[in-house]
Amino acid sequence: MNRLCRNIAEICRELPLDEKWLIVPSYRIGYQWLEIITRSGCPVVNLRMKTLRRVVLDLASSGIAEKNLRFLSGLEGEILIDRIFCRLKSDSGYMLSLDGGPELSRMIFRSISDLRLAGVGPGGIQKKKFEVSEKADELALLMREYLGELEGANLIDYAGALAIAAGKLKKSGKMFDDVRVLIPSEIMSGIRALEKELIENIPGGKKEFLDYDEPLDKKSKGFKPENDTALLSFLPSPGAAPKPLGDGTARIFHAVGEVNEVREVLRRILENGHSLDDVEIIHTDVETYVPIIYETLHRVAGGSGRYDLGVPVTFSEGIPCRYSRPGRALAAWIRWIAGDYPQTVLLRMIREGLLNVTEDEKPLFSRVVAVLRCVFIGFGRDRYEKKLQEHVNELKKKLKNAEDDEKKKSIRAKLDSASDVLDFVRKFMDSLPGKNADQVDMLDCAKTFIEKFARTKNRLDEYAKRIMLEEIEDMTRILAGGGETSIDIREWLSDLPGELMVHARGPEQGCLYVSGIRNGGHSGRKHLFVVGLDDMRFPGAGLQDPLVLDSEREKLSKNLSRAADSRGRKIADFYRLLARRRGNITLSFSLRDLVDERELFPGQVLISAYRILSGEREGDQSAFLKWLGRPCSFAPEREACALDESEWWLWKLCGPDHVKNPARAVLARFPNLAQGGKAQKARESREFTEYDGRIDEGLDEISPFNNREIPMSPSRLEMVGRCPLSYFFRHVLRIEPPGDLEVDREEWLGPLGKGEVLHTAFYRLMNELRKKKKLPARFDRDFGRLNEILDEEIENKKQEIPSPGEAVVRSECMDLKLIGRIFLTEEAKRPKECVPVLLEASTSAAQPFSLGDREIWIRGRIDRVDRTGDGYFVWDYKTGSDSKYKEGDPFRCGRVLQPALYPEIARLHLAEMGNEGWHLEGFGFFFPGTRARGRSVEYKPEDLSGGKKVVELLCEIIAQGAFIASDYYENDIYNDCGYCDYDAICRDAAALAEANRKKVENTENEKLEAFRELRKSEREEE
Repeated sequence: MNRLCRNIAEICRELPLDEKWLIVPSYRIGYQWLEIITRSGCPVVNLRMKTLRRVVLDLASSGIAEKNLRFLSGLEGEILIDRIFCRLKSDSGYMLSLDGGPELSRMIFRSISDLRLAGVGPGGIQKKKFEVSEKADELALLMREYLGELEGANLIDYAGALAIAAGKLKKSGKMFDDVRVLIPSEIMSGIRALEKELIENIPGGKKEFLDYDEPLDKKSKGFKPENDTALLSFLPSPGAAPKPLGDGTARIFHAVGEVNEVREVLRRILENGHSLDDVEIIHTDVETYVPIIYETLHRVAGGSGRYDLGVPVTFSEGIPCRYSRPGRALAAWIRWIAGDYPQTVLLRMIREGLLNVTEDEKPLFSRVVAVLRCVFIGFGRDRYEKKLQEHVNELKKKLKNAEDDEKKKSIRAKLDSASDVLDFVRKFMDSLPGKNADQVDMLDCAKTFIEKFARTKNRLDEYAKRIMLEEIEDMTRILAGGGETSIDIREWLSDLPGELMVHARGPEQGCLYVSGIRNGGHSGRKHLFVVGLDDMRFPGAGLQDPLVLDSEREKLSKNLSRAADSRGRKIADFYRLLARRRGNITLSFSLRDLVDERELFPGQVLISAYRILSGEREGDQSAFLKWLGRPCSFAPEREACALDESEWWLWKLCGPDHVKNPARAVLARFPNLAQGGKAQKARESREFTEYDGRIDEGLDEISPFNNREIPMSPSRLEMVGRCPLSYFFRHVLRIEPPGDLEVDREEWLGPLGKGEVLHTAFYRLMNELRKKKKLPARFDRDFGRLNEILDEEIENKKQEIPSPGEAVVRSECMDLKLIGRIFLTEEAKRPKECVPVLLEASTSAAQPFSLGDREIWIRGRIDRVDRTGDGYFVWDYKTGSDSKYKEGDPFRCGRVLQPALYPEIARLHLAEMGNEGWHLEGFGFFFPGTRARGRSVEYKPEDLSGGKKVVELLCEIIAQGAFIASDYYENDIYNDCGYCDYDAICRDAAALAEANRKKVENTENEKLEAFRELRKSEREEE
């Protein structure tokens, strides 16, 4: 036992029947002291633990009750200051001219509390003690208003309670007649002036100050260390320490990054066989180390229902609520609302299991996601129910028209799932805040969301749910009192899961114990690790209060703490921690921040510890780093340290022993990786293999020749022309890329949406003019009607696709109108004898297309066919760029197939209508877009004569099973990978294209003959 616990034990033995109050820094630390004492065999009869705050409230409780006062919470105090600040805010002044906010209010409340606890009231805030006199006036005003608000609302803060307690104690100390108050002396160094005054007023005969282990210096004569841990008591004066024993009870290590620092602690626990309940880890930075420890344990130990947190660890400060499902759900819910209810965020919430989609969790999350994925909602609160109802109605219609029983069964299952999702969405949307919701309404909706929809699966979730609801209820009660505040309640709710700590526990059997530097080291566990002792974290910079500066604090009162005092107390507390330490201890720091990529350095306490443990009393930082040796990293130093299989492999491959043929060893253990290596090697070779898209079996099933079951369209054949491998993915393996539900907030319709609107508008206008026999079009007469049609189609699209913003929609509408103007201007220039006979036409079914002794079946939709005297001219509208369409190259080696197929589709369609006398005058692309501005590219029949050969080569590639990837990537001539759904599969498309060029050039790859011939003109052009 350390000296403090020994003193407590002696008093308990001497006065077992007397009532004793032990003043403790916290109940958690107090319980650790009592556990150490009872384990030593000493009973702790009639010993009650009390924090100083509890003593104050016990003394003041009767006075508070008599005055009908209510104790002020920290959150309530900050909001009270915020309301005062909003009320007093002015355009001039030192503080009151600033933009208010929660951070400023928190700072002011903290400064006022410090002043009050030091015994400084509004009258003590004098101008001469401040660098800026205006600040003194405003701070005094804020404090007076604060005290007035407390009095008016019957509230009392901690300083007020201290005043009542001290007053009661001065009048009478009878309550201590039968009580002995035990006060650890080290507590006195960290308390405020009013608290010290209260302790001083406790009757002298009823209080006893307990000594503790103090750091040693050169005056400590006759000291004989039991081990190296005891030598660390000389940390303030390392030169006075005796020579180290070298028994290994005190160690230091450094690591590359905080995550490796934590992993090394776990490695040492594992290697040395320490029981987890014999180990305590102390950290210097809760925001960094608590998440790393928690996440690392989950990765290496796995989650288990045996422990509250899923892993064998307890945290004295708890862990952030953001690790729980309700915490993550609340943060996502706020993001969802703030982003105008994007569909992708809701899908992610459901997919991650954060929401109770139904009371009995049916349908399954995957089925709910499947329903929501097939309905394009985009964003917008009102679109969810509307679009889901449309989907349900469509399924009901399909069910009614279905004839096959199996099909009915499938549709009915989809309908049931869609109906369940619709019911969930209705309830979910009803719980959302309205457009004019105030702060309290928003809090009520957040509370409803957590209670009804946030999913809980374990005790951590339940704890987090409860603490968040309590905090929201407190905020609701505070805000319900009225008064203007600067709080953004959505931002407050969003930050809540990260700021609230949940499930704070003391040491428990079978669990590792993690504590902070301020409250750690009291558990008495045999093995102590202190992490994060770099100079940035410990003792830290010691930033002063930006509101009341250190120089001003010194003038105001000697009882006000300053930044230097705070920094000094942190170091003194650490010295005391090492002085009372009895077991093994390991100190560590990270020499690199892996996130910010910056170098870190050891704190001064580590330099002092090094001088003691190494015996080098004058050693500096460079000598220290050399003494430490190689830093701990991702690979463990020894096999016994490996936490999991991945670490074992890193040790094996990076260790001192040379591994013969490491690649073979790895690939033998991971056959999938070996298969991937084999595939990579094959792709890099000049041979065309099955890893490149070669198929040798089942070719009859995929060949389009003489196969009515595989109708070909221009777009389908163009996919082969660009990249046969993409055709293989889409039409052979039937791999469909997931629908993109992300909505670009800077784009509304996009190229495809614009094309749909324009094609429909052009068709409607030209069809009306044809029926009214008003062709050719006239700009002055028809432009107004075209704009009307465009407006109607735009309105239809607004119902289908959510608007990302009025400015974006307006810009795209102007673009559509400009394209319409270009179209009509060029249309008015057409000769009178050019009359459209087909608009938006397609064959009723796939039709045969002869390729010599073979044929394929084709289908497609033609924008327009004009009669031109004795013949016909086929047109295709292109609302985008004209860059890839060349007048001398109509097919672009198989990448453009409309000129080859549309004339035949037009002929077949006209034949169905009874039109005879087919004679093709030509084929053309018309570009009314803003970049081409009405340009057209026309081809004569003789230019199209090679079309059948191109089509045949494309079909031959399919029939041969030669699905090689494109051999062009970001080329000046062609860019086949620019807009591909399968680029994630190819990964390095540039390297793949380069490798495939070599395969195509290798004439031994006979299967690539059709592709080679198709690309022949490109090679010649290069």
